[in-house]
Amino acid sequence: IKLGYHNHWWEFVKYEDGKAPFDIFFDNTNFDITCQVDIGHALNGRQMTLAEIFERYKGRFDYVHLKPYSLTLGAEDHGKGYQTYVGEDEIPWKEVLSTLKADGSTKWYIVELEFSGDKGPIKVLSDAIVYLKELEKTL
Repeated sequence: IKLGYHNHWWEFVKYEDGKAPFDIFFDNTNFDITCQVDIGHALNGRQMTLAEIFERYKGRFDYVHLKPYSLTLGAEDHGKGYQTYVGEDEIPWKEVLSTLKADGSTKWYIVELEFSGDKGPIKVLSDAIVYLKELEKTL
């Protein structure tokens, strides 16, 4: 059994001392606890870049949730930022996949969505998988 922690956006919001709950948790646990980083929530947290997260917690990303997010759509209402699709959002997917591939710890990529619009969840997930697999071929 492997224990992991899945983040949400508010865990990146820093307290007055400058520390975020996400950092407090992972700075005080060992590699037995995997970081199930949710890419969309991490971007929505607006406190650390994805590159900073990947560098700081290198080797702990066994399971990664590939969730789309748009900072533009979520500028006034965080929740609206999830109303987008993989490849049409503001996640630098090529950079994310390249960094995780180089890290070497990721065993599972999980496409997660909170919005399917008029397309429906099967179409949205299918499109996301096709997009990500094509992108992966370029790495």
